[in-house]
Amino acid sequence: MRLDLSISAMVAALGVVGVLLVGCTTQGGTATGTIATYEPSGEGGFTAALEGVVSSRNGCLVIEPDGGGAAVVPVFPSTLLRVDDSGPLWQDAPLNNGDRISLGGGYVDAQTVDVEAGAACVVGEVFIVSQEP
Repeated sequence: MRLDLSISAMVAALGVVGVLLVGCTTQGGTATGTIATYEPSGEGGFTAALEGVVSSRNGCLVIEPDGGGAAVVPVFPSTLLRVDDSGPLWQDAPLNNGDRISLGGGYVDAQTVDVEAGAACVVGEVFIVSQEP
């Protein structure tokens, strides 16, 4: 189920001040490409859910949502995502292409967050992943 909230309320509640793009390239089944992140501040979160399969598309980590539809770029809180020699880890679990994932957060138009010009991964609608796991 998708819950659309006002952009200003979402940005204020999540403390999203900007989106960073983290490069990640690995081998095997591990997710590859660019991963969008943000620096969380404040408290709060949203109750929308994004469930689907981790994938890489056009050099970007995306989620192929259950039920079909366009792939969604998740924007992870940088405090809960890290990249090591084995690839990206979300809450210390590997992000592998083909893995099922369920994330909490909310949808936002990418133009409403501070994104570096030309960031090909962060266009259209993105899913801001809640900093509250």
